[in-house]
Amino acid sequence: MLPIFLQYPSIQNTIPYHSIGDFPTPVSKLTQFGAQNGIEHFYMKRDDLSAVPFGGNKIRKLEFILAHAKQTGAKEVMTYGCAGSNHALATAIYARKCGLSPISMLTRQPNAFYVRRNLLFSLKQNTELHHYPTHPFLPPATLWQRLLHAGKTGKLPYVIPTGGSSLRGIVGFVNAGLELRAQIEEGILPEPDLLYIALGTAGT
Repeated sequence: MLPIFLQYPSIQNTIPYHSIGDFPTPVSKLTQFGAQNGIEHFYMKRDDLSAVPFGGNKIRKLEFILAHAKQTGAKEVMTYGCAGSNHALATAIYARKCGLSPISMLTRQPNAFYVRRNLLFSLKQNTELHHYPTHPFLPPATLWQRLLHAGKTGKLPYVIPTGGSSLRGIVGFVNAGLELRAQIEEGILPEPDLLYIALGTAGT
């Protein structure tokens, strides 16, 4: 059972959840990096190993977001990002696994290997890709595409914010904090003085 449901059992029946990832993610001691920076105990929580075939921090959010999309009866999910968005690709992969069709609303990004890779993987998931030059195009494009799809399927696509950063997505990182606490209590790592996290859309 998830740490958040152990800590707050009353919410288990009120917050929909669909297991996607392989949790808890392991913790590695970075001995060489720590020595180079004068830190005796330096650890990394390996959320890059959160799921197969595509891990990363988005998985924790999608476990709660996609579960809610299914609960609402949605048939499609729509999300946003730059052309090579890891979030858009993760959403496409795991939406498909949940029986939902993915739609990615993407803006321009300088060409790079990972951009091409993510776009190709998105196409492999039969993702419906839409490209726009800048962010101001997204609100009217979103309205148009949602109405268009509702006319085809009878349901508006479920909208997932950029990066999956929403109230439901953040529940995944409340759980991550409780997961880390459990690993500290098990002696996997000492209680940290500082935590460093990557910050993009601020969901983590």
